[in-house]
Amino acid sequence: MPRLTVSSLEPGRIDEAYPLIRAATRVTARRWAAYVRLIRHRGGDVVVVTDRDDRIYGTAAFRSGSTLRHPRCLIVDAIAAFEVGELATIKGELCKALQSEAIARGCTAILVQTAVSKTTAEQGSDQWRGLGFTPESMTVVYELRAPREVGTSQDQIKR
Repeated sequence: MPRLTVSSLEPGRIDEAYPLIRAATRVTARRWAAYVRLIRHRGGDVVVVTDRDDRIYGTAAFRSGSTLRHPRCLIVDAIAAFEVGELATIKGELCKALQSEAIARGCTAILVQTAVSKTTAEQGSDQWRGLGFTPESMTVVYELRAPREVGTSQDQIKR
């Protein structure tokens, strides 16, 4: 795999990243473009992995958020990569960029929403199905070391 670069998705390339997003999320191109504008307006972003020829091989859309268990987290609503020989490398580059972004934002976790397989969806809880719910995605979590608070006794130790 040639040299890879991770950067923010340029507004003029939203349509170019869409095939990856469509495969991962099954949303329309119009919804994808509206989502990118919305999360950027709210402080989120979309990053892409490109090769030396500037072809997009992977993308991740994220925003800052909060959950009951993770009060400061980076929420990744979509992550996708072309399944070429170096898929792990492409996803690895995306994950390194997301980790850096999460740390810069003071987050303690990264939450990735990922689609569930058809088999997993079919095995979803009958109780939820009885209430009209259908398994659509699952969340995987990467915990970051909690940032140390300024002013703690650790900061006052003289060495």
